[in-house]
Formats: sequence, C-alpha cells, structure tokens
Amino acid sequence: MPELTLQFIAMIEGPSSASAVVASLKATFPDAKEVKVHSFDLRQNWIEIWANRDADPGKASDDDGYMFYGFELQATPMMSVNEEHQIQLARDLVAALEGEGWKVVVCANFEDKL
Repeated sequence: MPELTLQFIAMIEGPSSASAVVASLKATFPDAKEVKVHSFDLRQNWIEIWANRDADPGKASDDDGYMFYGFELQATPMMSVNEEHQIQLARDLVAALEGEGWKVVVCANFEDKL
C-alpha cells in the first residue's frame, strides 16, 4: 500500500491550459505513460493536472497567493516509494515547470526538504 503522506501537490501559475502543462511534462519526461488527457504515470506516481477552481490572478501575489494559481498538479504514489524518491520527483517536476517560465509551489509533508 502506498504511503499517502508522500502525496504532494504543486500549484502552477503561468500556463494557458492544463493540457499545456501535460504536454510540457510529457515532452520533458518521455517515460511518462498517458492515463487520460489530464493525467499520466511517472516514476511510480499517478500525476494529474487540474485547473484550480479557486484561481484568481488578483490574489496570486499575496503571501498565500499560490493557493490561487491557475493549475494544480497532484502526485499520488501508486506503489511503495520512499520520501527521497518523492523529493527527487518533486524537484524534477519543479525544474521542468520553472524551465517553462512558470511559477511553482510544492505543498507536501516534505516541502521543507526541497
């Protein structure tokens, strides 16, 4: 059973659509296996990209502005992984997303180790 405390969310600001996020990540990570239009499997995680229902560009620059970023990436382990594995995955995803010029904030039990 996967360790649910190793799930993480990354809030993303800047892309034009969830499909742009998916396309960018699938191009960066050719080992990603598409599950649905908005999701794929990567490194023993199910990655889903969703539009943030609470998106509000006017609030995105506040102290907790990341909560209002346009998109949310959810990473859920599909099998047993350790914290180091998830930290590296989060770092790699952030690097890929920031490489597109997008803002990214990871929310996780291990965020202080990023």
